[in-house]
Amino acid sequence: EPCCLSMRLRVSIGGAKGLRNADGVNGGKSDPYCVCEVEKKPHVRFQTKVVTNSLDPDWNEEHEITNYLPGDQLKFTVRDKDIGSKTDE
Repeated sequence: EPCCLSMRLRVSIGGAKGLRNADGVNGGKSDPYCVCEVEKKPHVRFQTKVVTNSLDPDWNEEHEITNYLPGDQLKFTVRDKDIGSKTDE
């Protein structure tokens, strides 16, 4: 385990293009958001805002990750807010 030189890392998430329509059966489009996490550190994560009814979301967000160590890997996951729920919130 590396000693203790954790750093702060600034992460920018611009957007996505041509996402799969996860809401296709309901006639609408996906409500995507992006989750960024440090692998093997589930408590070090953030998520973008939800962009409603879009397959080409623009988040244009910047976040800062603390407790980042050199060699840590970032994992980005795009999710649909409606998955598993019967109604839009």
